[in-house]
Order: sequence, then structure tokens, then C-alpha cells
Amino acid sequence: YPSIQSAFIEIADAMEGICDEVANGKMHEPFITQDASKEESPFAKNSITDFTNNIQGILKMYQGKFSADGKGIEDLVRHYNLSLDNAIKTQHAAAIAALQTITDPFGQAIFTQPIQIQNAMDKINDLAHTLRTKLKPFLQQYAR
Repeated sequence: YPSIQSAFIEIADAMEGICDEVANGKMHEPFITQDASKEESPFAKNSITDFTNNIQGILKMYQGKFSADGKGIEDLVRHYNLSLDNAIKTQHAAAIAALQTITDPFGQAIFTQPIQIQNAMDKINDLAHTLRTKLKPFLQQYAR
């Protein structure tokens, strides 16, 4: 990368992309069409676990935690804007908590737990919105 800023912005874009893929792709299409056959892995019945792991990965990217805890975007954000750091972590936790309220396999839950699914999609989209409208401009200003 030509700069830390470009690397951090690409990471932030990837974090937002994961949110979009989970909420507006993997969850939305089967949910809105009420078609369980559109579920990504219908036979494994572990879609909620997969969605949760995808969203968990966002926090690890933000914190710079992979095989070890390294410097991440979190360190920069905490230094200059603790309220943004808190917002990202709070919205991330809310998205995970919302996914955990879906107790039936996803292909069944689209019929039995529509409120929980809609809430989870909304919480994930809230996080994506913050990443796009708050984190990315922050990185454009402070990451050098």
C-alpha cells in the first residue's frame, strides 16, 4: 500500500462489505422472497453461525487481531475519537446479539422468526452505516 491511510481505508471498506454481504445478500434474499432454497448452505443448517462468524471477523479486523493482537484501526480511533470507537463496538455487539436471538435454523427462521431476522439485518446495517459515514471519513482525516 502506498500509505497507512490507503490500507486502513481498504480494511474499512472490507468491513462494510462484509456487513452488506451478510445483511443484504445472504440474509435478505431468502428472507424477502420467503424462499429457503436461496439460503447459502441450506443442508448444513449453520447459516446463523456463519453469519455470526462473518460479523465477528469485522471486530477482529478493526482491532488488528489475527493470530496475535497487533496494531489496528482501533488504536488510531481510540486515540482521537473514543466515542466513535465505542459506537463501533456497541453496534458490533448489538449485531452479534441480534443474530443470537435467531434460534431456529435460518431456512426455517425466515418463516418462524421474521422479527428476529429483520432486527439482525437492521443491526448489521446500522454498523455498516457507521463504518461508511463515520469511520471512513475519520480515516481520511487521521490516518497518515
